[in-house]
Amino acid sequence: MQPRLVPILLLALLLAGCAQPAATKAPSAAPPAPAGDPFHPRQASGSADLKPPAAQPDVPVATPGFAEPNVAAGYDGKTLYVGNPGDVWRSDDGGKTWQHPGNAGLEGGGDGDVAVDRNGTVYYLGLLGKEGRTIPFLASHDRGETWSKAVDLAEGGGKDREWIDVTPEGGIAATWRGKTGIEFNGSPDGGASWRGKVTVGPDGDGGPVVHDPVTGALAIPVVDQAATTGTDAPVVHVYVSNDSGKTWAGHDTANLGRTSPAEPNGYASDFPVLSFDGNGTLYLVYSADSATTPGGVTPPEEAGLYGIYLQTSHDLGATWTKPLLLSDAAKDARFPWIAAGAPGRIAVVWYENVRGTPGEMVPDEWNVKLYESLDAGGCDPSQAGACGAPKGVVATLTKTPNHVGSLCTSGTGCLAADRSMLDFFEVAIGLDGQPVVAFAQSTLGTGLGVAVKPTEIRFVTVEGTSLL
Repeated sequence: MQPRLVPILLLALLLAGCAQPAATKAPSAAPPAPAGDPFHPRQASGSADLKPPAAQPDVPVATPGFAEPNVAAGYDGKTLYVGNPGDVWRSDDGGKTWQHPGNAGLEGGGDGDVAVDRNGTVYYLGLLGKEGRTIPFLASHDRGETWSKAVDLAEGGGKDREWIDVTPEGGIAATWRGKTGIEFNGSPDGGASWRGKVTVGPDGDGGPVVHDPVTGALAIPVVDQAATTGTDAPVVHVYVSNDSGKTWAGHDTANLGRTSPAEPNGYASDFPVLSFDGNGTLYLVYSADSATTPGGVTPPEEAGLYGIYLQTSHDLGATWTKPLLLSDAAKDARFPWIAAGAPGRIAVVWYENVRGTPGEMVPDEWNVKLYESLDAGGCDPSQAGACGAPKGVVATLTKTPNHVGSLCTSGTGCLAADRSMLDFFEVAIGLDGQPVVAFAQSTLGTGLGVAVKPTEIRFVTVEGTSLL
């Protein structure tokens, strides 16, 4: 969940073109990267022909459940985990059925993130646990039945939105919003030892940390909250570390529009999300106002239509392609997430409404959308000049709307607006090369009381071209 200041008007976004890097301290050379990541192969094994993905019937995971589901795929090709604030669920049959393991000792009920390594160890990062632990880290060696004693990675200073990334060998990267801004801690050995807390950059709406399977570099996307009043434009930053998180270099990817001095930067976007493919190409998705052009004027957020944008980097975030709109420009689209597999192969999901009403306050029907591409990496413009847009297809994964209501993205600043879907949902790629999606479902939720249909967590997979 993402607490923010309460505005009278909420700001929408103006997208600039290709952004140049904003130089900070340059990190040292990257450590050697482990080989043989089956979820990020160096060469695709699937067909080169992109077939429209077909959704399988979605199934319940938690009914009732909490929103903000995250999903992690096991290395055995069958086991899947879905985490939501304070809880973890498991499937042993590729998502056909779900069970609630014992979860003995699990803590940190505000927000949550789950990951798994090659050995089957499951990792959980939570918020506000027991005994004063603010960012509790736990591990399970029995598939979620019991959890290790929690360790507070933030040393008492964590305050919001924590994320965890795990390599196949159990190298851990963890980030959160803390006292000094976006903070980081890492472990080379599955949590047996920790490198120590460091500051990545200024505070903001920080998205999940990811690792490059080629170089071992780490990357974190953030929409800044540096200026809460005035006319400073919000910026999407990507911070990169080549030394296991000891030092970080910041790069600007997109400048977002801001027209009202009364609205804080944080309302410009919800969480930006990154993913690396098997070649180390870095992909960024985020939500932004889709009704304006560079140099135009954005309306207040309540009156704006948001879209889902994709940018790509071939040099660890130093330079980026221009933003590409993936969603329908005539509809409101929010809460993007991305997973990349083999080179150029990506899956992006988001919630998109049906009638195209501005979704922050006005009710509409919403569906889960999926974009797939096999050539999203395109060409490297530094070597090949101008690059064409990737080819992709969009599919609807829900047969009936998964949400009826508005979709407020202003965190705890939503007040009486509909926040029953909270702030994100996730897609991952299973070992069969197909996207697996955990999403929330509710009807006319308000975030303050009981919805007409209580929030539940659903799961869906698709049949289509392999992304591995």
